[in-house]
Amino acid sequence: MKLRYLLLAILVTAIACTKSGGGKPQIKLKSIGPDVISRSDLFSIDLGFTNLTGNGNDTLIVIKHVLNLNQRGSVNEFQADSFAIPNFTSSNNAGDLQLTFARQLINGYAYLADPATAQNDTAIFNFVAKVFPNITSDTVKSGKIVILSQ
Repeated sequence: MKLRYLLLAILVTAIACTKSGGGKPQIKLKSIGPDVISRSDLFSIDLGFTNLTGNGNDTLIVIKHVLNLNQRGSVNEFQADSFAIPNFTSSNNAGDLQLTFARQLINGYAYLADPATAQNDTAIFNFVAKVFPNITSDTVKSGKIVILSQ
């Protein structure tokens, strides 16, 4: 009989954690910019997070979705990169992440590729956090960002 109550308690706890977000990582877009990126600009993304482990197994996945009609179905329509989230210490597994892209190869910055054609790209950036053993956050999306061709 006690085993039955113990199993019931475990089941109720599991359901409650699932409904409240439990251990699922969560990210929130705090700021992104600039909205129009020239070749000399740095492009910064600031995210807030909760429920990341901080043990070096966490990953931020960034997907650039180019909205231009001439890119539909091409290899340039969706471009994904993943970035290891460095170890951190936080009593509540919450904090901020900043990722900065450069349009030119500059040491210390992620690379943001030029448009595939002579036209400017209009893109939306999607962000997903992944923690071991393959638990992902909901996808967070940016607004439209214009990447100038020149």
